[in-house]
Amino acid sequence: MNDNNEPLIRLQNVSFLRDNSPMLSDVNFSLCAGDFVYLVGKTGSGKTTFFKGLYGDIDVKGDIAEIAGYNLLNIRQKDIPFLRRKLGIAFQDFQLLLDRNVDKNLEFAMLATGWTDKVIMEKRKQDVLERVGLFHKRLVMPAQLSDGEKQRIGIARAIINDPVLILADEPTGSLDPETSEDIVRLLIDINNHGTAVLMATHDYTLFNKFNRSIYKCEKGTIKYFDFNI
Repeated sequence: MNDNNEPLIRLQNVSFLRDNSPMLSDVNFSLCAGDFVYLVGKTGSGKTTFFKGLYGDIDVKGDIAEIAGYNLLNIRQKDIPFLRRKLGIAFQDFQLLLDRNVDKNLEFAMLATGWTDKVIMEKRKQDVLERVGLFHKRLVMPAQLSDGEKQRIGIARAIINDPVLILADEPTGSLDPETSEDIVRLLIDINNHGTAVLMATHDYTLFNKFNRSIYKCEKGTIKYFDFNI
């Protein structure tokens, strides 16, 4: 949990736009360094739209929209890659490159975000693969991995730049219950080492096992959700 109350996300009266039309409106939300927060809601309720707004893929407007030190209301296009280097993004469909092995998938992500020193890169790849328990799979092609292993590699890629915040968009959506729990435990372990996590999910069974704060996408906005009511 957060100890220093440093805000990583601060939204006040924010709308998230697609083709200039608001998909989410009147959003008030905050997340601090070290927090772990669930974002829940039905398919199509706006969870992915929310994430896209946070990492600068769609426009937002409102009173305050800040994330990881960047102002989303006036962020310049050339600054969006720098914002994304401070965020780790994990997707439901993994988005691994199928034509290269695990090691080269991580290397591609590192080169795309400015890494150049081969020795340091090799050490970092080893560190993150050991963190997710898959260093022994570093030369394996994605097609040879289980879905759970693919998601672990996706999380390894998400933490490669030591982000302050992970945005995990339905990371357990295509996994069986046991594997889903393993992925959440991995994210909690990463969170316990200081990285904030915002995890979108529609799996309410996870809340009983891993109790954390919950917000809900519903009726075109996002509100705090008390799961116990």
